[in-house]
Amino acid sequence: MAGRNFKSFGRICRYLILNSRFNLKFVYLRVLIFIIFRLKAFNHRRYMQVLLNLKYLKLTVIFILMLLCSNMVLAQGYLGIVNEHELTQNDFEVVSTKKSRAQPDIIVTTKVLRHRQLALHITQQHIIYGRTKVIGKKIKLQNTGEQPLQITKMPSLALNIPLGDYEYSVLENGWSHELKLNTRKFNSSTWEMISDNGRSSEVMSPWFAFREKNKGKTYLGQLAWSGNWQMRFRPLNKYISLELGEYFDNGQLNLLPGASIELPEAVYAIVAGDLDDAANALHRYQREYVIPVNARNNPPLVQFNSWFPYQNKLTLNQAKDLINDAADLGCEAFVLDAGWYNQHNWQREVGNWHSSRTLFPNGLGELAAYSREKGLKFGIWFEIESLGDSSALYHEHLEWCLQRKGQPATSGNRYHLDFSNPEAFNWALQSIENIMQECNGLDWVKLDYNIAIGSEFETLAGDRPGNLLHNHVQAYYRFLDTLRQRHPDLIIENCASGALRYDLGIVAHTHTSWISDE
Repeated sequence: MAGRNFKSFGRICRYLILNSRFNLKFVYLRVLIFIIFRLKAFNHRRYMQVLLNLKYLKLTVIFILMLLCSNMVLAQGYLGIVNEHELTQNDFEVVSTKKSRAQPDIIVTTKVLRHRQLALHITQQHIIYGRTKVIGKKIKLQNTGEQPLQITKMPSLALNIPLGDYEYSVLENGWSHELKLNTRKFNSSTWEMISDNGRSSEVMSPWFAFREKNKGKTYLGQLAWSGNWQMRFRPLNKYISLELGEYFDNGQLNLLPGASIELPEAVYAIVAGDLDDAANALHRYQREYVIPVNARNNPPLVQFNSWFPYQNKLTLNQAKDLINDAADLGCEAFVLDAGWYNQHNWQREVGNWHSSRTLFPNGLGELAAYSREKGLKFGIWFEIESLGDSSALYHEHLEWCLQRKGQPATSGNRYHLDFSNPEAFNWALQSIENIMQECNGLDWVKLDYNIAIGSEFETLAGDRPGNLLHNHVQAYYRFLDTLRQRHPDLIIENCASGALRYDLGIVAHTHTSWISDE
């Protein structure tokens, strides 16, 4: 009897979560009323035994999440700005709902919404990541009409939390001063940050924490995105809206008829505890579901990098001396940093991915073999997304670059390749493959990104669709995945002048990160 009643309770919970247009506080109230009536049907002790039965653990976890979220509006509220109009959940009708499993312990609820006036469909996904307390949010936009839609804002995450006495924390960044925690009191006025220089953590990381001291509750959010983004905290009537999402090129996405776009995933956690408790939940999620596992780098290898002793240009014999030092220190990998390819200026010759025969007369294979003889794995540095203005490719294929105002987009003496161009994508892959062959394989690749390219882009034809950097970032993720698939033992290290592109998106496609030039 108890089992049948609890199964009914589970079906009711699922129905209310998937179909309710009300906030979760109201959903929780209705479920609570249902429980009260059902408790009359069987003994309280028997009910707790059913709750604790592993067979129904999934439904118990869902119900606990409902309890945690009972003071937070998820189903109703701000969605974004389209055609200069602010959209809310009430502007849409539900087309369909579905529950599925991405993995045995990952539950996904999918809801398709149709705007009542605009030709816009929004697909929302909420993902429960096992027992980590972390929930993911994904959004897909589709223009079903015959006219373009101008999308100014569409945050992947928009949480409404109750008014209260809060302090909030952000992670501020700068070259050689990354990930500095800054905590302030929220003074009930709007606070906004737009990160639009091209690197996700150039000034601040796409991450926040809101802490209500009196109630011991922490709200934490993070965006899985390696391009431009925006974040805003603002009071709205009885709630505070916490918004985090992508910032489009030129400040606006022009979604053409029939086109669709998937926005970056955001994740959030609501934790009973302080910032450490919330961070532990997020770290558990990252370890279990985000960071790729490479057995060769688990636990992480002790790496010796050649950059600091010589900065750029070093000879074969100097490199061998460093390998000897690294071996004596007990290091496990040697990574040859910038300067192995250039004749004059390492920055301006980025893109000439051929070893300098002045520095390495017999090529890099000799140095790779020496490193392995000393018991060290061998790696090479690239800045694969950039072209220096003295590189051969700069003179041959500037059309492979992101464009701005009729010219290739530039930052200093570097130009930015567009990996959504298949020719640029394949050239970059082949450049690394060529060096791997020269070295009889590589154990480690360090991929740097010393270019802050901004947020203003257009096509070669002069159009401004708003998603050109978006397309490059997605293609770069595919590039990293292709490298990992082709070479499962290769360790891929992320770098961006230290940790100036260090985010949940890039972490999901690389094995380790260079966290500072300090």
